Amino acid sequence: MNHIDHIQQAIASTLPNEYETGEVVLTSDFSHGDYTSNVALVNSVRAGKSPREIAEEIVKKLNESNGLEFIDSIAVAGPGFINFTLKDASIIHSVKQAYGNSEQYARTHVFEGKEVLIEYTQPNPLKVFHIGHLMSNAIGESLSRLYEAGGATVKRLNYQGDVGLHIGKALWGMKQLVHEMPVEHFPLNERTAWLGRAYVAGATAYEENEIAKEEIHALNKAVYDNDTSVADMYETGKRWSLDHFEEIYRILGTVFDRYYFESETSPIGLKAVMDNTPRVFKESDGAIIYPGDEEGLHTRVFVTSRGLPAYEAKDLGLCILKNEEYPDADISIVVTAEEQREYMRVVKAAVAKIIPHFADKFVHVTHGMMNLATGKMSSRKGNVVSGESMIYEAIDRVKAVMQERGYEDDERDAIARSVAVAAVKFPILRQALGKNIAFDLDTSLSLEGDTGAYIQYARVRALSVIDKARQQGIEAIAESEHDVPRDLERLIGRFPHAIERAQYEREPHHIATFLISLAQAWNSYYGATPILGKPTTPYRLMLAQATAGCIEQGMKLLGMTVPSRM
Repeated sequence: MNHIDHIQQAIASTLPNEYETGEVVLTSDFSHGDYTSNVALVNSVRAGKSPREIAEEIVKKLNESNGLEFIDSIAVAGPGFINFTLKDASIIHSVKQAYGNSEQYARTHVFEGKEVLIEYTQPNPLKVFHIGHLMSNAIGESLSRLYEAGGATVKRLNYQGDVGLHIGKALWGMKQLVHEMPVEHFPLNERTAWLGRAYVAGATAYEENEIAKEEIHALNKAVYDNDTSVADMYETGKRWSLDHFEEIYRILGTVFDRYYFESETSPIGLKAVMDNTPRVFKESDGAIIYPGDEEGLHTRVFVTSRGLPAYEAKDLGLCILKNEEYPDADISIVVTAEEQREYMRVVKAAVAKIIPHFADKFVHVTHGMMNLATGKMSSRKGNVVSGESMIYEAIDRVKAVMQERGYEDDERDAIARSVAVAAVKFPILRQALGKNIAFDLDTSLSLEGDTGAYIQYARVRALSVIDKARQQGIEAIAESEHDVPRDLERLIGRFPHAIERAQYEREPHHIATFLISLAQAWNSYYGATPILGKPTTPYRLMLAQATAGCIEQGMKLLGMTVPSRM
């Protein structure tokens, strides 16, 4: 049981049964203590007394009970809030825990024994890895790590569209540009660049040329029918794409447990639709629809008039397949763009009528759009940026700076990837999910401000003073003379709270916000406090190590690494 639970329980013991216990939360300002309760305010009308009068009665009972050994003082504040201030020993105890085993300090039991499926990233073969895929990956990977840190068994899933109209467009373009097709031993980036040009050619022709449009539809059907005339080119392009995606996953730090493809979910979803028509689905103008308008949802096509399964049917098939392969899963999360919210509501509604117990597990997590800081990304303005190009540009920018500073090649590459991934992921995860993001690479790579690099550099500074002390033969000691705890120590004590909140709410930004505050507090402490050559040096080194450990574990929960030097 954590401090908040203990305080809540102690408050409840002072109240009549009909009273509400209110809410105990962390204070936003340490000058108001560490925790605060609104119990007096929520019971004022019921009790017929002023909140301050109720608060003073509760505080008196709490002080008489002596049940909160970790609390130094309890005070009434403002209109009737009750503020709790921790004892120094309790604060220092948290620092010692973070110092002793930061990985264990970052673990909870929120999801102990649960099995969680998390589907994210979802790039389509033969198409570019775009910004949406990058955002989905950053969010899905962080959620995966948050669930794992809470004790859950997590299965990372990736669902990819290897059939559909986009494949027909790509194949059409590949046929037109076959004379430019790279051979197998060419670098992978050259082969995938050719695939990108082929897709653009096909997508353009589909919009502008009726003959090409029909040819693309025929190629699309040929893939569904496993036509051998397109098999070699299709399989080659798909393999090149998937190999390229794996390169990106390695940089981003994701290893998937299961890859699903539309080619395997399509027949399952198609059969499910046909088997449940007209009980669930209805025929309409040669197509088969889900009549969502009857339930306040969108009406959507599940099987086209050409007899092919639409995305909706494929997603239905995916849910059926997940349910068969992971029957004991407790939660099944899907991460997509916010614009797919209504679409997913229809899919979930259809799933609820076919496999209702799986629909109960179905959770849709969304993300907003990423725009350039100078405006929305637009092909007409010529400033479209793909997810992969953003990653590689960030890496190149960091490498260039480090080369000027004389870093060795291997160290430069490792640090550049770490800093670049943080620069790209942190803006995605530092705010509540679903909101749009204005992204600027220069700002994201800065060592100042609310950036991943700023947090990484705070840890580097902590490690540098620890290394300097070791060179002088000085080690951190937990049981040593300590300072009066400052904001830095109090923040370290709040790390588990930030993790639990992020876990319960499925919101990684609580970790990001905590790390920004911790880095700021450390940098202020580092700049104002001599660490070496003092009686309290062993304690201050322990504090530096605890800070470094919390930053490392926090960044890990966000799907990022932290270099030892920058």
